[in-house]
Amino acid sequence: MDELFTRYQAALARWPLVLEGEEEIRFQARVEGQDLELADWLGGIRSDGAGQRGRVVLESGDLVKDGHYRSERLIRHWVRHLALQLAGGPLTTLVLSKVGDVELAALEAAQAAAHLSVLLAAWQRGMREPLPLAARSAFDFLKGGSDAAGKTYAGAFRQAGEVESDPYLRRAYPDFAALTASGEFFALAELLLRPLLEAIPARAKGEAGNSERAAKADKTAGARA
Repeated sequence: MDELFTRYQAALARWPLVLEGEEEIRFQARVEGQDLELADWLGGIRSDGAGQRGRVVLESGDLVKDGHYRSERLIRHWVRHLALQLAGGPLTTLVLSKVGDVELAALEAAQAAAHLSVLLAAWQRGMREPLPLAARSAFDFLKGGSDAAGKTYAGAFRQAGEVESDPYLRRAYPDFAALTASGEFFALAELLLRPLLEAIPARAKGEAGNSERAAKADKTAGARA
């Protein structure tokens, strides 16, 4: 925890000025002839005093497991990151966890709006029918292909599958064949999750294993102490 606190203090120092209050999020998208609106207020915005804005977020769960980033843990941070680009202007989001950090770079407003529109359309459809999408398996498909996704979804020896972790998936898509029968699983993974995967800097991906090893070393040192 001491090491996380040190990283947290260093992150705050990048944007030392706290912007008071919250920023209003109000975004509309036209989907299938209907206006959908995303409305909220978000705070915790900081500035470096020279026009650069940032937001530092602590993630309660580890971002790295078995030497790989757990991209599904970044989804909620990604949605907020996109929304904030449309509120007060370009903003960098830095997500810190005990094992692993990820920096989401600022985006142009038009790019953020395009991503949000796609997500809102998927949300609207998902409120009407079960979408054939499982986040962990989808990210593994994007990283390693269909075989990797299938193993993540079904599970393996001493490793529970994603299907077992979610009653929604277990009922609608009891196995990987059912999940992928229509082919939409692969299309939705590309459409909804590829932008987030590409937003994770290559440097962060390469440092995943190092972050995990460092955390394990700190834990071992603490136990000895």
